[in-house]
Amino acid sequence: MLFIDRKNELNMLYSAYKRSMAELVLITGRRRMGKTELIKKCINEHKGVLLTCREESEKLMLERSSIILGNYFQDDFIIKNSIKSWDSFFEYRYKNTLNEKSIIAIDEFSYALNNKSLQSLLQDYLDNKLKSTRIFLILSGSNISMM
Repeated sequence: MLFIDRKNELNMLYSAYKRSMAELVLITGRRRMGKTELIKKCINEHKGVLLTCREESEKLMLERSSIILGNYFQDDFIIKNSIKSWDSFFEYRYKNTLNEKSIIAIDEFSYALNNKSLQSLLQDYLDNKLKSTRIFLILSGSNISMM
């Protein structure tokens, strides 16, 4: 894909990535405007993983995410024993914090919001656990209401 005129957005992501603390970045915008490509470019420059939510059951979404995270963290256990809840997802990420900063990007995050408790769960983990890590969490989606 041709990447045109996104220097400001990339520089903002790179600046946030360089900070030594946990970071949360929200990327919203209309469909087909390059949000996913922006995230992929950032991940290609730095270490990280991209998870994509779909209009499917939470169980399937977490099973796919378990495989991707298991491959990323080289953890066969999580591949074979899928994460069962978003609470477990964030706990897994918290307990598997790498010494170096890494990106966890969740694209089309609004599809995951069928679970009404996910926003408060995420806030709880950010406020009480993930803030002490070096996680760089990117949430993106086309639906502005996910904010």
